[in-house]
Amino acid sequence: MSTPKYSYYIEVPPFEMIIQKGTDEGMEEVKQMIKDDSVSLKVYTGRDRKITMNDEELKTSGDSEWFNLTYSVTDDLITPNGVKAEILENNQLKVSVTTFIFNYQPESFDDVLLLEPQVMDIENLFQVEVDGFDKHSDTIISYEGLRGLQHKWTEKDWSSDEDPLPEIEYETSICFTRLFATYDHTYEEEIEKFGSIQEIRKNV
Repeated sequence: MSTPKYSYYIEVPPFEMIIQKGTDEGMEEVKQMIKDDSVSLKVYTGRDRKITMNDEELKTSGDSEWFNLTYSVTDDLITPNGVKAEILENNQLKVSVTTFIFNYQPESFDDVLLLEPQVMDIENLFQVEVDGFDKHSDTIISYEGLRGLQHKWTEKDWSSDEDPLPEIEYETSICFTRLFATYDHTYEEEIEKFGSIQEIRKNV
């Protein structure tokens, strides 16, 4: 018996963020992505991350049963790419997102069972970052239309010659947004009437 195919259409609402790049590394690739209109997002689910949570609750949730909702700019966009970027002074990157929709297909039925209650819950929050964001050197210095938290963690310093290896503390902002998802057949049947997946979810 073959695994049934599930296909979600996922709508990302608008937001803006400004990123302070820590180094020049990767900036040529960023310039090329801007030129090619191929700037994209990474979107992560996390079980039980709710919009009603306070900051401390949100920090400690979502570590298990998470998914990277990977999409391809060339293959999975249902609408034009809504992710635009421009390079500012002092090695800063401004990212402006207008509403767009992409298609996501879970790899297995087991993934569907884990993902379904997360992606179809409009009260869930999803972590978003720009593809290519380096959490060790880049910093989100401002954002609009997102919920943000300061995140601290430690890692071993693999560049050190000491034994045992010392640990380095890092700190960065992590940002969250709501997503609005529906099944592909529901989208095709209702989008002309309602105009957006958010409105479909409110009314269907």
